[in-house]
Amino acid sequence: MKKALSLIISLILVITALLPLTSVSAADADPNAWLDTLPDGSIVYVPNFNGEAGIYEPGPFKGSPQADVDPSNNNTITFQTTKNKTASYWGGFIDILPLNEKTCYTIYYSVTRTGDHSVGAYCDSIHGAYGYPARNKLMYNGSSLTGHDYVYYDTIGVEVPALNGESVTHEYALEVNGINTKIALYIKNNAGQYALVDESKEGEIEFFGADVLGLFFYSYYSNHIVTISDCYITKGLSYGTATIPETTEAPDTTKAPDTTKPEETTSKPEDTTSKPEDATTKAPDATKAPDATKAPESTPAPEKSGCSSTIASCAIIAIIGCAVPVICKKRK
Repeated sequence: MKKALSLIISLILVITALLPLTSVSAADADPNAWLDTLPDGSIVYVPNFNGEAGIYEPGPFKGSPQADVDPSNNNTITFQTTKNKTASYWGGFIDILPLNEKTCYTIYYSVTRTGDHSVGAYCDSIHGAYGYPARNKLMYNGSSLTGHDYVYYDTIGVEVPALNGESVTHEYALEVNGINTKIALYIKNNAGQYALVDESKEGEIEFFGADVLGLFFYSYYSNHIVTISDCYITKGLSYGTATIPETTEAPDTTKAPDTTKPEETTSKPEDTTSKPEDATTKAPDATKAPDATKAPESTPAPEKSGCSSTIASCAIIAIIGCAVPVICKKRK
């Protein structure tokens, strides 16, 4: 009896080990599918600069940055580098926001300065924008993005709040285009509209530095203390447009093949009727829809749950089937 009981316990342990294989949730198949249910313009994340485990955990990333979170508002920080002329980054990656060839975002943030102070915002710790009250530029690491230098707002006819008195606040929007691997910087003008400052051209950014969106702030001068606030991220490009690459179009092989009869059959129909067994009179195989027109197998949602359930069920049945005779024999 004890041996039979031991066997039953062993079966339970095996079944318990197999149960995780019997189902795969939709989140496991596509953990970011929730984004597809939201329209462009939806707010997808409001950063908590104190950090959220598994979502956004900002902190010193490179150099000597210092960020002090406002105790009354976890979406506001006072930021600088503690070591002068040091490229300093503070922030982290937002694990719930994938950055790939199908996603686009707009990062909004406000900067309040008490002087001619500089600050930058990066979308992946490598690419971003950096500037002062009167000018800004696109960045690659700690330098200008190739082909892009400071853009002075007055030279492009954009009027923004001037640094007069004790402080000035500017509102920015940094677009991150994953479809075309581009970035663009906008600033809110005196009319309350976001005006384009500069944007990268397709091909200037080879790839982004991560497969999820990042939010990092950058400083270089230790005496440039700024306050960053009103930060949030929306789905899609708020002002620019994304162009679907031509490579995503259906290949030519999906077109119906040319079914025109061979010239010899049309020019000499009498030959085809006198010799029906001749292969040239048969409809050519090319008239059949080629296999390439079928949807590739990788496009359907993976049916891991069904396959795994079948395998696990068979294994469980087999184990129980072997165990029952043993138990019955012991009882006899």
